[in-house]
Amino acid sequence: MYAEAIQTNPLEAAVAALREERGFSGTAATPSGRHIVLWDSESTTRRPKFEFGGRLLNIYRASGRPA
Repeated sequence: MYAEAIQTNPLEAAVAALREERGFSGTAATPSGRHIVLWDSESTTRRPKFEFGGRLLNIYRASGRPA
């Protein structure tokens, strides 16, 4: 299991889109309030954002951060 921190608003939309991604295992909140995404493998965790599917890629683009 591998983890990646996310900073996305609204979080619910990101989690719904993440559920469609291959290798997605779930999400968790840290004691400090940050959210992390759990992935099945390291390669899935490190894949470039532009390789994500449509819904999640659209959320990244709408946030103003480069994909």
